[in-house]
This record gives sequence, C-alpha cells and structure tokens, in this order.
Amino acid sequence: MSSSIAQQSVAEDTDIGGSDGFVELGIPVAGSSPPPKPSCVARHSRAFSGILVAMVTGVTWAGFTELVKTTDQSRNSSSSTSGSGSGSGGDSPLDQSESTIQGAAGLTYFFAAWLVLAFPPYLVVNVLLRHRSLKNVLGESVAIYAGGQGQEGRNWTHVWKTALLLVTWSLALYTYIQALARLNPADVTSLYATNHSFVYMLSWIVLFEKFVAIRILAMIFSITGIVLFAYVDAAGDPIWGVIIAVTSSSLTAIHKVLFSKFVGDANVGQATLFLTCLGLLSVILLWPIFTALQLTGAEAVDWGRAPWSLLAGSGALLLVFHVLGVCALHVTCKEAWGLGVALSVPLCAMGDTVWGGQQYTGMKLAAFVLITLGLLLILLPEDWTKVIVAPFKKRKASRHGRGRHSASGCTSASANHHTLRGRLTMTSYM
Repeated sequence: MSSSIAQQSVAEDTDIGGSDGFVELGIPVAGSSPPPKPSCVARHSRAFSGILVAMVTGVTWAGFTELVKTTDQSRNSSSSTSGSGSGSGGDSPLDQSESTIQGAAGLTYFFAAWLVLAFPPYLVVNVLLRHRSLKNVLGESVAIYAGGQGQEGRNWTHVWKTALLLVTWSLALYTYIQALARLNPADVTSLYATNHSFVYMLSWIVLFEKFVAIRILAMIFSITGIVLFAYVDAAGDPIWGVIIAVTSSSLTAIHKVLFSKFVGDANVGQATLFLTCLGLLSVILLWPIFTALQLTGAEAVDWGRAPWSLLAGSGALLLVFHVLGVCALHVTCKEAWGLGVALSVPLCAMGDTVWGGQQYTGMKLAAFVLITLGLLLILLPEDWTKVIVAPFKKRKASRHGRGRHSASGCTSASANHHTLRGRLTMTSYM
C-alpha cells in the first residue's frame, strides 16, 4: 500500500515538473495539443519588411544622387549653349564655372518644398481606408507638438525646435548638392554614409547611449576611408568636394541626434506631420534667402530652361527616402534604413561605371570598402554577440530538454527497481 502511494507521488511530481520544463523549452507534452505554428510569412514578415525597406532606401537615395548630378550636367550644357549663342556671353551669370552648381540654394528650396507632401497620404489612408475620425487622427499626430503629456497640441513650444532642425537639414542638403558638383555620385554617397559614425559619437556624448567597443572600430574605418578620399583627391577642386561632403555628413549627423532628442519615438503620423511642418517652414523661411541670392546674382537659375522632369523625379525620391527614414522603425528594425544607405554606394558606383565611364581602382576602392565596412559595423545591434549565440543556445536547450524527458521517464518507470542503466541515465543529465 505504502509503495503504491510512493510510486504515485513520484509519478505526479515527475509529470508536473516535466510538463513545466518542456513547455518552457518548447517541447510538446504528452496529452496536450501542440501550439499552432505560425505561417512562414508571419514568422519572417519583419525580415521581409527590412529587406524591402533597405532596397527601396538604397534605390531612392542612389536615384536622387544620380538625378541631381544629371540635372547639374544638363544645366551646364544649357548654360554653355546659351553663352555660345550670345556672342560675348561673358556678362551672363549663367556662363560661370561649370564645375559648381550655381543653383544649389534654389535646388535645396525646391526639394524642401516636397516635404509638405509627407503627411497627406497618411491622413488619406487613415480617414478613407481605415475609417478613422479626422479629429482623432489630427489630434494624435499634432500631439508631437504638445507641451505636456495628455495635451492635444495646443502648446506650440516645440516649433522653434522644428526651425532649428530645418537649419541643419537645409545646410546638410545644400552642402550635399554642392559636393556633387565636384565629385562623382559614388564618392559623395560613400562620404555621406559616414554620418552614422558621427551619429554614434554624438549620441554617446549627448544622448548618453551605451558604449559599444566594436563601434569605435567602425568609426576608425570610416575616418580612414575619409582620409583615403582626401589623399586621392588631394589637388585641385576635388579636395574641396571631399571637405564639403564630410561637412554634409556631419550636419546630417547633428540633425539626426537633434531629431532623436527633440522628437524621440514618434509614431508614423507624428513623424510624417513633422516632415510636413519642416517643408512648410522651409517654404516660408527660405524664400527670402533664395530671393536675395537671385537678386544679388550670387546664384543663377534659369527656371525657364530647367529640366523639370529630372527635378520632379529627384524631389519625389528624396521625399520617399526621408519618409522611410522616420517610419522604418515602426515597420522593421531601425538598421534597415542604414543598410539601404550602404546599398546606395555600390548602386551609384555601378551607375558611374556604366553611364559615366568611371573606373575605380586602388585606394579609392579601399576607401569604399572601409567606409561600407564601418557602416555595417555601426549597424550591428548592441547585443550582437547574443543574437549570434542564441540559435546555438536554443539547440543545446532542446537537447537538454529531451535528455530530461528521457531521464524522468526512466525514473517513473523504475521507481522501485534502481537499475544500473537508470542510475547512469539520470547521472548523465545532472
């Protein structure tokens, strides 16, 4: 009688402990229905979204860079044509140096105006397709400018922060366009990609982010790539292109850090509304500067001969690029957008080789590789070692769980008969 009770208690203890341990390890328990397995699309949707965001980001940024470079070439060709047809043409402001984009401020103003179109698609989708109230959508989005928690956006204390971000964004875009006048698109895109290293350095100082040793190595790679670019283009106008491109990268890093500090983790509606407000402020505040440059002759833009199809395509690509930049975190991991920037470097290099006839050899290829490698190292998550080791730990845990299952079975089956095999089985999994 007592032995049967002891056997029953041992069996109950074994079943309870085994079922809990097997559920934690993901091993099905006898007598229980296995959990439904998610579909392949559901399990890998975040990875698919990341790949899609990276590809679209790379194509849009490379396309924007190539179109701006083509716009500059078409403007220079039209300027030389008008100069030759006017006889002495030396008095015309359009007959200036063909190596400098004389309308960089005008292009910056034109491209900044495209940001106004960032929020309307989100508003249309939520009101017409999702049948949400217009008041609720606007109230939720305008909350980014609220003065305190729970307010409805009536306290516009953060508008000056938007103006500050407009200054950094406009200067970054202006210097990027100026750099394209002196360097190839692949060179400018590669130097622009170093902004991720500057972002980490500033975030470590300003935002007190966690120190990651491998990112210091990434910064060394990026700085070495910049030095190689400066060494290759050490003479003449290209060295100024390298300096201006690095300036654009630094200003972009400052803009990103300020955006993280002022805006923070905004949702899609708030982020797109911020871009729209950025575009509206640029239309209002940059107009006097652009007009003054035109009147004084500091810039010469013949809008009557402007390639509007190229300009419209560039503005649309830049809009998509920035919308993906602020919304990628809500669709997939934040590193996907950076991977897209890294993808734009070889895309621009292919475009320069196929259509521009450029040949990259020697130290310039080494600079491309170092900067791209530095960018990829910067994009590694903080717990990248745990991510790599996690699959091996799960496999080891599953083996350990199966061992515990067989050991518990031997214990319940031979509770009164402690055989040598049973003792060895139990000992091997302790």
